[in-house]
Amino acid sequence: MLISFFILLFVLMLVELAMACILLVFNREIDTFFEKDLLNSLEMYRQSPQTGNQTIKDDFDAVQSIFSCCGVHGVSDWGDSVPISCCATDPCVTQPQKNWEEGCHAKLRSWFVRNLLSTGAGVASLFIIQFCCLCFTIPLFCRLSRSGLGYK
Repeated sequence: MLISFFILLFVLMLVELAMACILLVFNREIDTFFEKDLLNSLEMYRQSPQTGNQTIKDDFDAVQSIFSCCGVHGVSDWGDSVPISCCATDPCVTQPQKNWEEGCHAKLRSWFVRNLLSTGAGVASLFIIQFCCLCFTIPLFCRLSRSGLGYK
């Protein structure tokens, strides 16, 4: 069991290290992919009927409400049919409605950048804990094997 634990934890650490390297090296490509995905979601939202694809609509509306943004690059992404989740006043009773001007892509990018340090610190802490577990696993396995209590 200790060897299985060691192998699984080692593989997990390698995957974490690989993901951290990928995020650092392909930062611009990830941002471009994220922007394309947001544009695709916006287009699906705009072209779906009133009752169709409610998950996309709910998610996009939630992002716009939480981050106080509208569209991907700005309110102009919506054209003439701006949803109520873009309204800057609560409750939205004014006509024409006052919308947030900043796009969600810029807001989400700045949110990720602000949280990058704390996320990195959490991953580094987890990596150190996992490394300590690996350092204790092998000596414990060797001690149990020498004393005759190991797997036979």
